[in-house]
Amino acid sequence: MTSNEREWLLGGSDAEVSVLLEPRRGHTADEVAQLARERGATEVAVLSSGVVSARGAREKIESLNSVATAHPKATKKMHGPR
Repeated sequence: MTSNEREWLLGGSDAEVSVLLEPRRGHTADEVAQLARERGATEVAVLSSGVVSARGAREKIESLNSVATAHPKATKKMHGPR
């Protein structure tokens, strides 16, 4: 589990997470990106017609659930036992 995935699963509602957003049927990537910005997300970028990258508080990202499905980005792997 990466540190970003841990924050997504276990962090509080204000935990900052990096995500990939997939627009739900009937919504566009540009629409999702605009809504993400309006709700306080940063580092918002449309990567393709079906994928938006963003960073924001988990609570704000989850508020996009009606227009997009969020997936935590794989970031740096946490150190574990060797």
